[in-house]
Amino acid sequence: MSLILVVDDEVDLRLLLCTLLEEAGYETISAADGADAIAMSLQHRPDLITLDIAMPTMDGYQTFDMLKADEATESIPVIMITAFGTTHDRARAMSMGARDFISKPYEPDEVALRVGWALQSG
Repeated sequence: MSLILVVDDEVDLRLLLCTLLEEAGYETISAADGADAIAMSLQHRPDLITLDIAMPTMDGYQTFDMLKADEATESIPVIMITAFGTTHDRARAMSMGARDFISKPYEPDEVALRVGWALQSG
């Protein structure tokens, strides 16, 4: 069973995404901010990370940069999930190496399918 780290500063959205992924057959852990995401990635070595962009202190882009800069976490695929679904945001995330980019609000079935694709295409 694949382990997914869900990172979002909004408690309700984090819990919703964890529930959706668990119902799709994945095991989940979660983090509320970038620093926790990095620590949990090092500790648990998830198979994939869903990463919100708009977070206080360390945003998703900064968190992603730090994950990619560490040999221990650089190969973990990341799906950026955000309410900021502009073309610029998508292009920035993809140019950084994100496996996928999902705009909020999202369809639950779509998230599960895209997570499955991201895990298989690695």
